[in-house]
Amino acid sequence: MRGGTDWLWRLWSVPQRQVLIGILLLIVGWLALEIHRRPVFYDDPSPIAPFRANEVADRIDPNTADLATLKALPSMGERRAKDILAYRQHVLDSGRDTIAFRTSFDLLKVKGIGSGMLATLKPFLTFPDEPPATTQ
Repeated sequence: MRGGTDWLWRLWSVPQRQVLIGILLLIVGWLALEIHRRPVFYDDPSPIAPFRANEVADRIDPNTADLATLKALPSMGERRAKDILAYRQHVLDSGRDTIAFRTSFDLLKVKGIGSGMLATLKPFLTFPDEPPATTQ
């Protein structure tokens, strides 16, 4: 007797158990092969030049750029370009300053622009209070 598991041994005959074990081994083998053939997918690394980088011929100053020029920047849509123009106009209308964006960090005051977006935009922008960036 096999204790409380006696009913399990009577459920299938020896040839049926052998077939069941064979099927299970085939399934496990097939799964192992699929995992080996299709490893985890990783995205391609970021490109060296951002998307639409060729549309920006030179560095631009966000203090003087128009809507079309700002929209040509990588990761910049029409909404963010309009937000930059609106913030620039707000600063000029308030009379606090004659230049809205003295450094690249001033762009962080615009809604929708964070540090990641700033890092993407920085190679394409120039500011009055920052030294010119070196080209590679």
